[in-house]
Amino acid sequence: MPVTATSPAGCQSLCAAAPDCVAWVSDPGATQCWLKNTVMPSNQDASFVSGVMNTSLAEPAFLELPLGSLRPHGWMRDWLETQRQGLFGHLQDFWADIENSTWIGGTADGGLHERTPYWLNGMIAVAYLLEDSTMMGVVDDYVDAILARQQPDGWLGPDDSSLGGDAYWARFPLMLALIQYAQFNPSAADRVLNATHAHVRAMQMRMYAVPLGDSWSGARFMDGMLAVQWLLEHDPRGNGQALWDTAELLRTQGFDWETYFTQNLPHGPVPPSQATLLNHGVNVGQALKSGAVKYRHSRDPLDADAARLGQANVFRYHGLPHGVFGSDEHLGGSMPSRGTELCTVVETAFSMSELFRILGDVGFADRAERIVLNALNGELTPSMWAHQYLQQTNQRAADIESVHVWATDGPDAILFGLAPNYGCCTANGPQGLPKFVNRAIFGTADGGVAVAQLTPLAAEISAELLSHWRGGRVGPAPFLPPVRGAPGNVVVNVSGSFPFSDNVTISVTGAPAGMPLHIRIPTWAADARYTVDGGAPQGPPPAGAMLVVPAGAAGEVTVELATRPRIAIETGFNGAASVYRGALMYALPIKESVRVLNRYYGNSTDMAFQNASGWQFALQVDESQPEQSLRFSSRGPVPGVQPWAPDTMPLSIAATVRSLPTWGLELNSSAPPPPSPLVCEGDDLAALRGSAWPCGQPEQVSLVPYAATNLRIGALPWTHP
Repeated sequence: MPVTATSPAGCQSLCAAAPDCVAWVSDPGATQCWLKNTVMPSNQDASFVSGVMNTSLAEPAFLELPLGSLRPHGWMRDWLETQRQGLFGHLQDFWADIENSTWIGGTADGGLHERTPYWLNGMIAVAYLLEDSTMMGVVDDYVDAILARQQPDGWLGPDDSSLGGDAYWARFPLMLALIQYAQFNPSAADRVLNATHAHVRAMQMRMYAVPLGDSWSGARFMDGMLAVQWLLEHDPRGNGQALWDTAELLRTQGFDWETYFTQNLPHGPVPPSQATLLNHGVNVGQALKSGAVKYRHSRDPLDADAARLGQANVFRYHGLPHGVFGSDEHLGGSMPSRGTELCTVVETAFSMSELFRILGDVGFADRAERIVLNALNGELTPSMWAHQYLQQTNQRAADIESVHVWATDGPDAILFGLAPNYGCCTANGPQGLPKFVNRAIFGTADGGVAVAQLTPLAAEISAELLSHWRGGRVGPAPFLPPVRGAPGNVVVNVSGSFPFSDNVTISVTGAPAGMPLHIRIPTWAADARYTVDGGAPQGPPPAGAMLVVPAGAAGEVTVELATRPRIAIETGFNGAASVYRGALMYALPIKESVRVLNRYYGNSTDMAFQNASGWQFALQVDESQPEQSLRFSSRGPVPGVQPWAPDTMPLSIAATVRSLPTWGLELNSSAPPPPSPLVCEGDDLAALRGSAWPCGQPEQVSLVPYAATNLRIGALPWTHP
């Protein structure tokens, strides 16, 4: 029942006085006021005024650093430099969808207009993390051209009114890109964020008339919410209510991923006839963070719980050893010859980093680590001048296949090239690595810092930001990067060559006395040890948790972490074994013969790979004591440029295998691995088991990191020694 209020302000006051009121709706003409105990979807109606009492968001577990605060160094910087010098860093020179994009006045990048926003969402960070003046100039020009074409109502980009609900989608990665640009480039921040706010307002007005609906925008709404939440938290500009309302529209008009993941998720491969936006692999990868993003708005623990359960279900039924899941183009189960799209790889990695940031579970950061250090470069050549659309865990060839095991993608989907199958991954691939870097160190609610990833990088935190954290985080969070070397800055340095080395040094200088340093101890590091400021070894710290070490009285602390990983076996489809040591997955490499199909600009080519060595092997291993059968070795220096090049890879695991000549092909890919543990003919157990496989004699091979392979077997059938 309504109550009487003569104005919207009076209605708001009544809500403020009511203990359970969280939102209100006023009809000034009728002097009526409705008090709400829950936030409902908003609608456009000139007769009513509405509002919510609290436009703040639920606190995340970890606090973002301004982009520009972090810098990769060592081999991680080399890897980022390889990306800059490879295909992704040259698309502006020759690929029409970037070079001649409709976003900058050209005629390419049609359809959903997603490719330039995708590309900027990755390459802005690459340019500024490397401080590459040439690439910075390129992205500056793109941003200037996009803002110069902003429409009078604030809408960014081409007039996409004919696309209906799909029109919003390309603006989600664009907003994320512009928010990055504003942080990296303080002199442009005001202009860029003014434009972003204007677009959000235009989007809000359009969404009342044209909802997201059953569209790409409806499937991927959470990326739009992330952008709006960032504005609400860092740069509201007095628009808190409008930002909140826009995020609510996105939340309520978007897909109900939580119900899908927890109740309706397919438990096996999706037939082409049943392909939908809900079971589309890239959508699933993006949506894994949906519940956590919603939780920040709703404050409902059920949203957070649904995010945890949903991602667990996806990996239970579709997970693959490299850390992502089968999705070629739609959910494909866990058979290791089914494919995983590069877009799915980078989106899933980002979702895992966001889940860690918002919910705090170490397992999410563990999975982000596994994806980026294995699956990401497993889909790229070492020079990063070519990529696949789909990678296979068991990839015995990468050629054109008119008959193929993947369900709905084209015959060239596993080629390495410029834009095999479809160009989305060419544009979207660049975000994977820089977003991993920018989600490696965070702030904490106790006024400290958290090291989420152990790869080499450094962060500098301004006294202003530290004061905001330690003062209860009242008001908008500072988002501009610190002046390097300024008095009061805290410097966090993660050094070493992890994962090419087992040891990591983490140092903090310039901190307030006692400031806590939180360090992720990976779940796989159950035998780790550490020292503090050169003291006696301690440990093991709790694996799968955050180790907390306070800074000393002088505001400094150095932690030497020895991760001491063990070789581990994880079994998957048909019991097939995948080999891990720490963060890295190891695979049996296959020698390749290369056929160049097309040549483009620079070193860009389309290439087909055929196997030039055998691939049909069973691993001989005692799964309960794998280090009795497998021997790790490290030789030579850490790789520099092109760190995943096989010729310079210093890591390997010696293994014993037996050939399986009857393990054949299915739809031109390796057939499902024979059920394991298998029994070889002539072995003692053969007569007891009643069935046995013809096996060759034991032979020695070297397994190498999965990311250093183009062709490989990553899920091996196995037999006991």
